[in-house]
Amino acid sequence: MKNKVFKISVVLVIILTMTMTNFIFVGSSLISYALDNNSNTNNNNVEFNVYFKNEKGEHVSDLDMVPSKQDTMLYMYLNVKQEGYFNGSISLDGETNFKLVESDNQYVEKVENNTVKLYNISAGSSIEIPIKIEPIQRETYGVGLLDVESKITLSGIYRDSSEKDKKINATKTAKLKFIDEITRRRYYQRCIYYYKQGV
Repeated sequence: MKNKVFKISVVLVIILTMTMTNFIFVGSSLISYALDNNSNTNNNNVEFNVYFKNEKGEHVSDLDMVPSKQDTMLYMYLNVKQEGYFNGSISLDGETNFKLVESDNQYVEKVENNTVKLYNISAGSSIEIPIKIEPIQRETYGVGLLDVESKITLSGIYRDSSEKDKKINATKTAKLKFIDEITRRRYYQRCIYYYKQGV
């Protein structure tokens, strides 16, 4: 009798574990899908998003960075779907731990004071604008600056075939988390160790 109860309990635990694992994978996929597809603005014809790219080239909204690293990029996606054109700018607003430095993209007129001024972007253009960023350099960083969710705002004018100017506004977030070089090395050493162990 006890053996039968034990077997049923083990089977139920295995089923529960498999079900929860499935939900976790589905949940993480939905979060990734939401990040990739959250490009809405206040106009259906203009899409905007910001993201970093990890080592695998995947779009991520959070990135770990060593403050001394100087070649980090923030990517801005802008799409004018059907007709007309968009003219405006993208700015870094509020408290942040990095600054926008430069971009050699053909749609960027200039980058200054944490604002990216854009040339006209015509209908049918789906563009990714890489912007070089640099961490704000300080002797010491306050706890709040180590892990900041920065606000990036798109603002400008969209003009369609009706020849009416429509104001476009959208705010997205990107999070840059500072880690020190020692923590980073330990993380990579741990990954290599586990890889060699076959874990």
